[in-house]
Amino acid sequence: MKLFIENEYLKVGINTFGGSLTSIYDKLNSEEMLYQPIPNSWQGQDVVIFPFVGRLKDKTYTVDGKTYSMENHGLLRYDELKVSKHLNDYIELTYESNDETNRKYPFRFVVRVQYKLVDNNIEVKYIVDNIDDKTIYYGIGGHPAFICDGILKEEEFDITGNKVVVYCDNANKVIQNSSGTFMKGIEPVNVKEFKLSKDLFRKEKTIIINSDTLNKIALYRKNGKSIEIKMFDNKYVAIWSDENFGNYCALEPWWSLPDFEDCDKELSKKLTILSHSVGETKEYKYIVTVK
Repeated sequence: MKLFIENEYLKVGINTFGGSLTSIYDKLNSEEMLYQPIPNSWQGQDVVIFPFVGRLKDKTYTVDGKTYSMENHGLLRYDELKVSKHLNDYIELTYESNDETNRKYPFRFVVRVQYKLVDNNIEVKYIVDNIDDKTIYYGIGGHPAFICDGILKEEEFDITGNKVVVYCDNANKVIQNSSGTFMKGIEPVNVKEFKLSKDLFRKEKTIIINSDTLNKIALYRKNGKSIEIKMFDNKYVAIWSDENFGNYCALEPWWSLPDFEDCDKELSKKLTILSHSVGETKEYKYIVTVK
């Protein structure tokens, strides 16, 4: 079910299946800003990532030696969330562990997904409650994709003329294997500005920047419009588009990373995994600004 929140600046659509964004409509300029799926391209728009970012090696992991299986980006994207509050400019969706989730992820939790409009900003919060009797371990992140200007050609959608800038102090680049599915390591990088093209994403499946001082990432479109994402406390941001026809670029604030090639199968021992004490509530936040 698709629901909407709006104010004088924006009308924002949210899908209760997956709890993710489906539309960011700029009312002042009568323009859609969030990617709308087209043929021969990615059919998603956004993903609420929990409890694992990206892919698990062999699609499996262990907890206390017992093996579990999970699909790409976790649980929420494949299930319906409950609407716990819906106002004109605010919505909260709730997802609670159950017998089915426990077969894939053996922890008890509640995830609340909140969207709030403040002028031309969308405040996005993922709130995780540990309702188990033990520490829980997980990854979390966002995955919104935004429209890029360009020209549809026979072999690709040409997105040249758009660029992405990462605002931080010292930055590292997360190195991936040749397929872009698993991480290999982290090395310093000086490049924080990326001129977009499909050739860029054919060479690098996903660009992942790591920094302790991530402040903002911005997409500057050829038509003069821009999207900025203000980040809080996350150390990773991913930049992604498909290799050919998608007229979009995803800007993804992550608080953890996918599996490394030489990863430990035990969830609690995975590099960058988050831990969460009994009875504790943690909040993860980013703000999307339409300009």
